[in-house]
Amino acid sequence: GAMDISQGVKRKPVKKKTKTSKGSSNWKRLQKEIDPDKKLRRKKQRKRKHDLITPQQTEQEPEEEPAGSVIPKLRPVDSSTELTKYIGIDCEMVGVGPEGITSALARVTIINSFGNIIYDQHVRTIEKITNYRTKYSGIRREDLAGAKQFAEVQEEVAEMMHNRIVVGHGLVNDFKALMLSHPSKLTRDTAKYGPLQRSRGRPHSLKYLSKKILGVDIQIGEHDSAEDARAAMLLYKKLKREWEDTINKRKRPKKRRKIAVISEKEESV
Repeated sequence: GAMDISQGVKRKPVKKKTKTSKGSSNWKRLQKEIDPDKKLRRKKQRKRKHDLITPQQTEQEPEEEPAGSVIPKLRPVDSSTELTKYIGIDCEMVGVGPEGITSALARVTIINSFGNIIYDQHVRTIEKITNYRTKYSGIRREDLAGAKQFAEVQEEVAEMMHNRIVVGHGLVNDFKALMLSHPSKLTRDTAKYGPLQRSRGRPHSLKYLSKKILGVDIQIGEHDSAEDARAAMLLYKKLKREWEDTINKRKRPKKRRKIAVISEKEESV
């Protein structure tokens, strides 16, 4: 009996170690193709409130799905339209000016951490639209009929963003279009997070990250701003623990290093 107990005790730490090594997020792990069925099973078991956005699954034949098959669009699994601590933002632009090269805000979509749309407004541009960029923006002339004024949308979005953590992909462009700023400590940009980037700080596209890490195909045909916002939110949720750890670590070491440098100089003197 004693032998059995001791053997059981020895086995437990081994299992724990393998779990922690699997759980440690690094780029090598991210580059491996993640089995969507495994993830969905794990998420079902946990049922954590904030891990809510999941690919719609076909429950009848999950194992027979080919590896390269298109997984259905991201959809919220909760109907709550609560304004949560974390919000996802995605903006769509149209072209103004000569040849439609200059971007102007035409739509703002905000989701909550459950993946539900809590704000979705088209915006009336000040300048004449010369390129609707429908292929990428999904916006047509009729969509902007009766659209809100820019200043009104800007004010409403600023109010929702206030003291909340904003998640998105390429948020610099969204904030620029909205003519708003947001504290970096409250910003989680999947285009700027190191482990999700290529070399030298160059971002991957949201489409690539969604396919590689989430196993979900997005932006097939016209862009869907809600879908893009959900993809960025799910990417953040998957990496949240490590991401937040790096933010917390970044706050402390600077002071310690300065103290260490001073003490070395004093010793040499």
